[in-house]
Amino acid sequence: MIWQSKVHADSFSKLKSLRVENCEKLLTIFPSTEAAFLNLEQLTITQSKNLKMIWRSKAAFLNLEQLTITQSKNLKMIWQSKVHANSFSKLK
Repeated sequence: MIWQSKVHADSFSKLKSLRVENCEKLLTIFPSTEAAFLNLEQLTITQSKNLKMIWRSKAAFLNLEQLTITQSKNLKMIWQSKVHANSFSKLK
């Protein structure tokens, strides 16, 4: 995980773009902090060879327009549990 403890819901509320690159030890990106990224529009993951999963809990990224995953050969799943009905509705 990028962080060990819970992140306050407003911590990343204005973040629109996130790039995760060259994180060889990273196994999961979002543990259970989906509320903190409600305005995320672009997520890029590259060269994270040990990444197994992106979202561990329910994901609701209603504003996510672009999801790019490259060079992450051990990725097993995008999310572990059910997703909200309108999740990822803006993906192009």
